Amino acid sequence: MNAVVWPIATMSNMAGVWTVTVVTLHRYIAVCLPHHVTKFANLNVARYQASLMRAHRPTPINSRRLFCHA
Repeated sequence: MNAVVWPIATMSNMAGVWTVTVVTLHRYIAVCLPHHVTKFANLNVARYQASLMRAHRPTPINSRRLFCHA
């Protein structure tokens, strides 16, 4: 069971890190660049960032860990 739980836990951790990174970027723009919020924090940018998070999801990186444990 540990051979399956460890890769899934690693993928979940990595997805959480990317989510926090995107939220932090949005908060940085809102606080430090308030005049550029409409340019950087709109629905199209959010969709683009969500698609990047889906495209670079941790599954391909960590799926090899499913097969490392015998």
